[in-house]
This record gives sequence, structure tokens and C-alpha cells, in this order.
Amino acid sequence: MQPANASGGTQSGFTLIELMVVVVIVAVLVAVGVLSMKPNEQAVMRAQEKQVKALLVHLRDQAALSGQRYLLGVDGSGLTAYRWRQNRWEEDTKTKPLFWSAGLQADWQMDNAAAAMPQIPKAGWFLWPSGEVSGGQITLALPLAGRDRAERRVIRWNALLVFEDVPDEY
Repeated sequence: MQPANASGGTQSGFTLIELMVVVVIVAVLVAVGVLSMKPNEQAVMRAQEKQVKALLVHLRDQAALSGQRYLLGVDGSGLTAYRWRQNRWEEDTKTKPLFWSAGLQADWQMDNAAAAMPQIPKAGWFLWPSGEVSGGQITLALPLAGRDRAERRVIRWNALLVFEDVPDEY
């Protein structure tokens, strides 16, 4: 027999304890979901590496298709594409700049002759209509939280834009 309330009917619904248990379970599930959505350091590094490689390939293809020289300029904030047009370098507005991910540190190496050329807006790598590029290297580092070392990725390529595999312990 079911208990009767003051109006003579039966009681229905959830008790306060049952509702609190459901709220706690939902809170735990949301917390786990939010933590699992945060990309880890290796995923951030892989994504940035893929973006750099894709940008280099894109600009090499643009140079070959358009018959114009391109420059991939680099600085502490990221990479910017420039093209040689009407005897001067201008930023390529069709190619979006690539900014380094938050907390990422980048170091780069390039041909000294290319870095010393006059009129270039930034130091960087040249991409010629022939399909050749200035060889170079970009080292990406992301400090690991609570650790003494940083996650590192080295992107190295030659004049034919063949990317070299560099060991992670570089």
C-alpha cells in the first residue's frame, strides 16, 4: 500500500537525496569531459607541425602556379607569406598568417645569404617558381607543466621541400 498525502492521493517524484546523487554524477561526467577535451602538449605540437608543413607546400605550389617568388617570413609571433610583385615584397593577403600556439617557443635556421638579402620585410625562406625553396629548419618547443623539459619538434627541409625525420630527442 502506498503512503497517502494530505489530500488523500499518493506521493510521486524524487527525494532530495536522489536529486543530489544525479547532480553529483552529472558534475563528474562534465568534469571528465572538459579535461579530456583539452589538447595535450603532443597534440598541440603535431598540429602546429602539420600547419607549418602545409603552409610551406601551399606557398611552393603558389609560386609554381603563379610564376612569382614568395617569401615565408618568420618572427616570434609566427609565419607570414609575402610575394614579389611589381619589384617589391608585399604581404600575400590570400594566405592567412600562421601564429604560434599559446606557450609555444619557436627557433629557426635559414640560409645566411637569404637572410642578408636587401628589401625583404622579414627574415625567412624563399620559394621560387621553379619549385625550389630555401632549405631551413624550425624547432618548436612547448614547456611541459611541472616538468624540467619541453616537448620539442624539429621541422627540417631541403631545397626540394623534402621534410627530414628528426628524432624527438633532438
